[in-house]
Amino acid sequence: RYQIGESITSIADSVIGTIREDDRFCLAQAVSQCKNYELAKEHLFISAESIHNEEALTQCIYQTVGDIAICSNLKLLDRNGKMIGLKVAPEFLKLWKTDENEVIKAAVRNSSKLYPARYYNFLKALFMQEYKGEDFMEEDS
Repeated sequence: RYQIGESITSIADSVIGTIREDDRFCLAQAVSQCKNYELAKEHLFISAESIHNEEALTQCIYQTVGDIAICSNLKLLDRNGKMIGLKVAPEFLKLWKTDENEVIKAAVRNSSKLYPARYYNFLKALFMQEYKGEDFMEEDS
């Protein structure tokens, strides 16, 4: 398009617009899948929250471990290393016809697959550029 006389600014605006429209469509599609627990449960994950953050905790389902709240979240969109997630509100339980424990168990189970916890050998990390650490939460570990 540049070779036929269109400005770089115009081309960039067009590309950005297309990307934004695609993201909005994908986000709307992800939100519509939230209505069905069977589709949503594969996208659940956990995040940590302070038990002292009462405002956040009133808006989601969670279980406490010491002074940490383990909150269930729903991954809506994941692109280029950036993710949009949503804390699972208590109202979702009625919509999904399931209980809090089942949702939290699914979120914990998925978290190790979606975001594997790793430990690192310092020397390998220092000298091997392709080294990504060791996953210690796999089912066989």
